[in-house]
Amino acid sequence: MVLFLEDFYSNKNTKKYLFKPQTWCYTILIMEKQVLNYRVIIEKETYPDGTLVYTAYVPTLGVTDYGPTIDAVLQSLKDGILLAIESLAKDSEEVPVDHPEETIIVNTQVVLPKKVSLNTT
Repeated sequence: MVLFLEDFYSNKNTKKYLFKPQTWCYTILIMEKQVLNYRVIIEKETYPDGTLVYTAYVPTLGVTDYGPTIDAVLQSLKDGILLAIESLAKDSEEVPVDHPEETIIVNTQVVLPKKVSLNTT
């Protein structure tokens, strides 16, 4: 919560951080934080030179980043998410909201027929 106080007896708007009820009128501006949850997909990759990196992707916003550790990529990704949201808001565009608690993510396995060969390089 941010509290700005206006000098009641003058025409000047002054920001005060002391509250004296008998001398000051006050306006309370509540700065509410909104918390948005986004689904993040992280994949481990190894570059041809052997360097290990983690690539993270937020499908709802189309934000992707990478880093040397999961913690590093998540921190960097949060910055990217905030930048995307601020950019959308600045352009008066709708900010997509994800509902990961309503999402079911599963893995499945398939057996390939012998006639199918994969190039795994």
